[in-house]
Amino acid sequence: MRIFHFYHNKSEQCYPDLYAVWFRLLFLSMFALFVSFSVQAVEIRRLSARDGMHDMVVSAICKDSSGFVWFGTASSVERFDGVHFRHYQFPGKDEKPKWVNVVTEVSPGCIYAGNDMGLWAVTEDGLKRVMPKKITKSVRAILHDGHGTVYIGGDAGLYVMRNGRVENILIDSNELSNSNKIIGLSVQNGRTLWILTEHSLYSMSLSSRKIVAHANPDTGKKDNLTYKCITSTGNSLYIGTIKNGILRYDVQRGTFSNYMKTDGNTVSSISSDGRDVLYVSTDGGGVKFISTRTNSIVKSFVYSADDANTISSNAVYSLMVDRDGLVWVGTYQLGLNYTLWQGNSFRVYSTPLFNSFDMAMHNIVIGHDVKILGTLDGIFIIDERKKAVIKFHTPELRSNSITTLCRLNNKVYAGTFGGGMYEIDLGSYRIQTFHPELGSPFTDGDVNCIRADRKGRLWVGTSSGVYRFGNGRLEHHYTIENSPMPGNIVHEMFFDSTGKGWVCTNNGMCIYEPSSDRIRTDVFPEGFPSKEKVCMIYEDSSHRLYLMPFKGTAVTTNLSINDFGVFNPGTLLDGKDVRFIVEDKKKQLWIGTDNGLFCYDRKGMLIPYGFADGLPGPVFLSCAPVQDNQGTLWFGNSKGLIQFKPSERISTPGYDIAITTFSANGVQVDNKIKKDGTKSYSISLEPNQRNITIGFSDFRYTDPAYMNFEYKLDGVDDEWRYLNGGSDVNYYNLSPGTYVFRVRHVGIPSSEVVMTVHIESSLINALIIFLGGVAVFVGLYYYNVKRRKRVKTETGDNVAADSDIAGQALEPGEEKYKSGKVSDKECEQLAEKMRQLMLKRKLYTNPDLKLSDLAAEAGTTPNALSYMFNQYLKQNYYDFVNTYRIEEFKRIVEAGEHQRFTLNAMMEQCGFSSRTSFFRCFKKQCGLTPTEYIRKQSEGSE
Repeated sequence: MRIFHFYHNKSEQCYPDLYAVWFRLLFLSMFALFVSFSVQAVEIRRLSARDGMHDMVVSAICKDSSGFVWFGTASSVERFDGVHFRHYQFPGKDEKPKWVNVVTEVSPGCIYAGNDMGLWAVTEDGLKRVMPKKITKSVRAILHDGHGTVYIGGDAGLYVMRNGRVENILIDSNELSNSNKIIGLSVQNGRTLWILTEHSLYSMSLSSRKIVAHANPDTGKKDNLTYKCITSTGNSLYIGTIKNGILRYDVQRGTFSNYMKTDGNTVSSISSDGRDVLYVSTDGGGVKFISTRTNSIVKSFVYSADDANTISSNAVYSLMVDRDGLVWVGTYQLGLNYTLWQGNSFRVYSTPLFNSFDMAMHNIVIGHDVKILGTLDGIFIIDERKKAVIKFHTPELRSNSITTLCRLNNKVYAGTFGGGMYEIDLGSYRIQTFHPELGSPFTDGDVNCIRADRKGRLWVGTSSGVYRFGNGRLEHHYTIENSPMPGNIVHEMFFDSTGKGWVCTNNGMCIYEPSSDRIRTDVFPEGFPSKEKVCMIYEDSSHRLYLMPFKGTAVTTNLSINDFGVFNPGTLLDGKDVRFIVEDKKKQLWIGTDNGLFCYDRKGMLIPYGFADGLPGPVFLSCAPVQDNQGTLWFGNSKGLIQFKPSERISTPGYDIAITTFSANGVQVDNKIKKDGTKSYSISLEPNQRNITIGFSDFRYTDPAYMNFEYKLDGVDDEWRYLNGGSDVNYYNLSPGTYVFRVRHVGIPSSEVVMTVHIESSLINALIIFLGGVAVFVGLYYYNVKRRKRVKTETGDNVAADSDIAGQALEPGEEKYKSGKVSDKECEQLAEKMRQLMLKRKLYTNPDLKLSDLAAEAGTTPNALSYMFNQYLKQNYYDFVNTYRIEEFKRIVEAGEHQRFTLNAMMEQCGFSSRTSFFRCFKKQCGLTPTEYIRKQSEGSE
């Protein structure tokens, strides 16, 4: 046993000297703080040309009030929403003056950029010069005071812009003087504007406009002392230099000092959080976060060839830490990097003394002050009251792989894989082998589950059956030899609210019946999946049981086992392995899977949660969750112990979903988007712009792989469609008319944003529609007249009087095709041609395949094809096509390819566009759901 104690106690045998403990506590607390800051390292995403960047030099960055990130490059201004870029190109052939020195938002929605060509504003139609007759030279710094005044520094001194007017202020009356070439600005306390040139520092009173020079005595001594950037914090200014590190200017004393070296690297940008931390980027040394309180580097971002989760280059030209805490790093020729946004709704459990991050949690016991964790590296006990962390592992344990934990009274019982079973006294934290006199499996076998029944008896599931202990003594050992148990390897046991014990083995389930004190297998009705390999069972407050197999989704049943079925089929759970289910105090179900966490509100709403919500990883383990007395849920994740309070609001960056890009026929037409309200947009398109791509963002700035949305286009989509791993959708060949596009976070109606898309009709289209309607009317009239004449000719004038003839009915569909009947020979040839087209060209994989499209491929008419389907093959067109789609799905599953794809992906790969129709057609043809089919195939392969 390894015990770490961090406070004084009278027992000198257990605890060291008080001062030594305090020193250790201080050291370990600082160490834990450092570990928590560095081990829970943020994930970094690198952006390059393949992600859509126009230019790989990023020289300036800012984030606007709507959530867009803007960055300047060597030739353009770029807008980024987390997925999509919009490029704003500078005019002209000379590339050198296009380099963006600064980009910022001067008022909501108003973005200014400065380069050697002057000052520019971003408009819907592109970049536009701002006051080109007054601001004629380079612009290198832009600063707004938040009250309507904008300060602009460049090669012609200072410009003050307010209410549409510009005032030019020269530091030196000689316009050509280097003193008028401003490279940096900073406002201090709302009263003083600090002005930086390459070799001088000035201050200007914002009230009197008086300018004062602040000379650095080292400037004359060091010819190469060149200033680069400036920021202010409290009563200090921090100046980044070229090759001479960071200088500090004490405003009250009026003195300069060397603050920190940067190993000869140029300080390309410097900013602060306004309180303590400086954010410094260097050309060659990466990024440094410096605490002005401790005068030390507290965090660095540097490139490493051995780690993909680092910035792409140490040549950093721009840096921004936005209001959401994300770090944005612009490099020279290697693009943009940023730390992924991650909410804090779900937290990895940690204390100043212990951090569970990156530890796979297999078993947990959660108490008010004590947390007991079973991992692949032994048992950890965190006693928060005593400020102690106890670890049991080899050689104290014969195996570090902990398979199960069970707390009963003041003891914890632990099972291991290959190392038997142990009991731990929570009073003394002493550990010993459980009943070593019984030998295997308690000394060297597999103990898979330990449970207590309502009588306080201990049940132990092992690789050699079930052991029952009462009052510390072995009462019974159940095996396949002395009971109806289907297998000796017991994976899980569960005692429901009636007292029945569910025993789950490698060969299926059985039930312990307390009234008869025996195990039974004859209680399961026909169709119940009693042969499943179940790894966990849960009972909710309405006394529904959830049985979770090792692979696949859960089965739910009542306690009487006469009402059962697959839990939530045809939802986002399809294709995922459900690891656990737990109910919170709001009666919501939380479902952990091998690919994400979901919340089910029991009203049909299933909400997914992932990395952006604070989860460290998508993989949850078969670890029974715990809800403590405060309502906090505790989950076992492959990346740590997760804690979550359902009563708290899920954290978000606070931005609405926005429609950010729109393409028609592959060409961006973003400038046509109109914002009609907070959550409403519209766009009008030409008659030929019928293929559209709609892009949107919620400004979480996570990896696109972690994004989840649902959307629908009214009039096209019958139901909400789920989108994972992206934020844009496509629609093709839309007819002229008005459509309403809706997008929202999955299961959150209040987040919905709508966009009205109007596709105009041309006069030619209107004329074609009118003439088409006339032709249909004339055709129907002619067809009815001809049919009446034919019937009269065939039956005579007394058809109605002839009861035999009048009583005959046409076969279904026969009347429809009587005037255009196709011979059996032609039908046979046509049917064979259809089969060949399906098999060889896989036309069924096109979700928009129409009867007319198929007829064109076969070189026949839609009417002849329809006759062949209905009269010759005796099935409609949709059933014919869907049969091939279902066979393709079965082929994918049988080939084992389903393990690489989600159910949605396979469905779309086969040609289905609607999840509902897919499940309905599959059940109709195969007699079971796709999920059940996958599970059946998996069992067969085993």
